[in-house]
Amino acid sequence: MSDGKIHIPAKKREYVNNSGIIRVTPEAYNMLVDVTEDSDGWSMRQVVSTIIVQAVKNNLIHFDKKEE
Repeated sequence: MSDGKIHIPAKKREYVNNSGIIRVTPEAYNMLVDVTEDSDGWSMRQVVSTIIVQAVKNNLIHFDKKEE
């Protein structure tokens, strides 16, 4: 798709009240290392959290819901 958005299949998940651990692909991790190295002393947690929050707030993610 060329609409400038990140497309993700939609699926319901449960919210958590504490820090959760997620696993990413080696490719995504290596890219995160590069982004973190270019940041001004931010931790990986700060970098990835900022990316996610800004992507959602700026409506950069489109959820592709399955037709039933």
